[in-house]
Amino acid sequence: MASQSSSRTSKFSYKAISEGGDLYELPETPKNREFSTEEVQTKIFENYNLPKPPRSKQGVEPIKKDDIDPKELHVPPKRRNLYLDYNWTPLTEEAANVAIPRRNIEGHVPHDLRGRLYRIGPNARYLPGDDQRINWFDGDGMIHAVAFENDEDGRMRASYSNRWVQSSFYKQELCIQRPSLNITSLRGIHGILLIIQELLRLFVQSFLLGFKYTRDRIDSFSPLGVANTNMLFRKGSIYALYESDGPWKLNPVSLTTEGFNDRDLRPQGVSEPYCAHPKAAVNGDLISFGILFRPGPMGGMILYVNNPEDPSRERKFKVPDMESYIHDICISKDFIIFMDSPCRNDLSNMLYGGGPLRWDYNGSFMDSPCRNDLSNMLYGGGPLRWDYNGSSRIGVIPRDEHGMKLLGLETLSSVKWFKLEEEESGFVFHWGNGFNDDQTIIACGSYFEEFDISFLDEEIPMNYDRLPKMSDFRIDLESGRVCRHDILRDDNTKLHTLSDFPVWSQTLTGGEHRTRFLYGSFAFLEANRTFVGPRDEVPTDGTLTTIGGFAGYFKYDLTDPDAPRIKRIAFPRDVNGGECCFVLKAGAVDEDDGYLIGIVTHLPRDPVHHGIYANSYRSYVWVFDAKLSDIEDFAKFDKSDPYHERQTPGSSTANMWVGRVPGLLASIELPNRVPWGLHNLFLPNDELF
Repeated sequence: MASQSSSRTSKFSYKAISEGGDLYELPETPKNREFSTEEVQTKIFENYNLPKPPRSKQGVEPIKKDDIDPKELHVPPKRRNLYLDYNWTPLTEEAANVAIPRRNIEGHVPHDLRGRLYRIGPNARYLPGDDQRINWFDGDGMIHAVAFENDEDGRMRASYSNRWVQSSFYKQELCIQRPSLNITSLRGIHGILLIIQELLRLFVQSFLLGFKYTRDRIDSFSPLGVANTNMLFRKGSIYALYESDGPWKLNPVSLTTEGFNDRDLRPQGVSEPYCAHPKAAVNGDLISFGILFRPGPMGGMILYVNNPEDPSRERKFKVPDMESYIHDICISKDFIIFMDSPCRNDLSNMLYGGGPLRWDYNGSFMDSPCRNDLSNMLYGGGPLRWDYNGSSRIGVIPRDEHGMKLLGLETLSSVKWFKLEEEESGFVFHWGNGFNDDQTIIACGSYFEEFDISFLDEEIPMNYDRLPKMSDFRIDLESGRVCRHDILRDDNTKLHTLSDFPVWSQTLTGGEHRTRFLYGSFAFLEANRTFVGPRDEVPTDGTLTTIGGFAGYFKYDLTDPDAPRIKRIAFPRDVNGGECCFVLKAGAVDEDDGYLIGIVTHLPRDPVHHGIYANSYRSYVWVFDAKLSDIEDFAKFDKSDPYHERQTPGSSTANMWVGRVPGLLASIELPNRVPWGLHNLFLPNDELF
């Protein structure tokens, strides 16, 4: 990661940009304060090597800006944890039904788009210590919701809310006033010792102090469960999901946590961890799984099928010969599809995984990335490891008798394996919707050539092999051959495209109709080499940078992988986004008759000093017509300048996006920034009320 610009201001500013472009002092109220005390600590004391303030039982003591010597801020910033900086910086307050002024709404929100957009992601309640690693998936879950409703006059009104998911992990943190243990960030012998220490503390606390930390948990020996990854709507409730814990039930309107509830989703398996990506098929099947992080035969993958309308379809079984880690599955009309990869569940790797030398994947060639690092023996190994001698294969499980017949299997609990070519071995993180006929299976997924969750510790890896590329997989059922096609690859460009977060029309999930259009998010590897943030210098036009996250959305036509038809929404410079949602229009005829809706983040220029960025990010909900009729198809993805839209220096009003961004129907500026999160969910009002 390139070092940050040295052009930070000489004094930390408690200012924000008004709607008219002027600077003004922020009032000291929780609703309007741009930086809370914990955010100030992160931005100043972490970034500039200054002594940390004392902590109280309530958190960080208040910091007075007059106590900070401006000369000290000229000290070059030390290396920062990426996932506690920029727009990953956690929020410290909750909001309930904050009305969004009409002046913040640009364009026209369609009349048939009434409901709630939800975004979930990590948002640490307490910041970790200096010796604790953290990655994108660490931190307590927080849900943000934007509601679109009609008032009494029939005009659209919008409001914003956000709340933490009050899981057992969250309750534990409130009790001990510090971050609880998170195994995804633990490494080596040091990590094992911390786990033992945490379990002993929980034992003493539960039986001597009376705090029943494990009361809501499905696995009392696993201090996990931050409920921060995904959401599922079922039986009038939202379930916050994390793959090392069970589902947490929330009220979809108030966002209050109603408690741990597993039996609504899988009554057969309340003693095992749940997954972050269950699949709800159009026939009523809810297909999910759990990964057992246990050594040898005790570990593996358990599959669940539940259907309240047809109990005869319910089943639970352990997938044979499956010891790798998976994050997601794919379903088609007749099959359940997943990948068995060289990414192994191996807790013993924490004991043996580190050696006296380590490879710095972000090191340069001239200064060899092979580092002498004895501490790697103490911290080197994580609970997952990549087996470089392993290979990948796609497992296919029948959903019904017809699927069993097509695969030539004898039971519905059997698996047929399709091996990938050796050079195609890899890992699929997120799957799109699947389709099959009697000869072929088609599935798309974000493909890594190598994967380990520790690659995301503290920074984004700069090794292209360790970043996702959306791929089209075709399986010939007769020959057993698997073909993989990189959807967005273009060998004629110098830019390397990353892509993830596949979305599609949910009315087709696991059904008999083929999904033609796949949507997703993309970014550029080269831009991620240089992050820019608040108070940094504005780079020159020829410098490819990013404020973080993804650079836009894409639409892929799956009809013919040899002649791809792709549309792309490229965000303007200094704007980024994450996952989008596809929402079907009322009375839709075509598959792509719908809207793309998602949350984007903008880092504006300082209205006075145009050569530097402002103090704070702004978040918007953007709504597009999913047909993208104003954007041409092209076979080669990186056809144009990735940042062809330039931010107008000094622009600071909300009315600046519709008309500049192709296909944008509406832009809604939110009352506060929304940190870069993970997955989205949109629920129409007729499903909520």
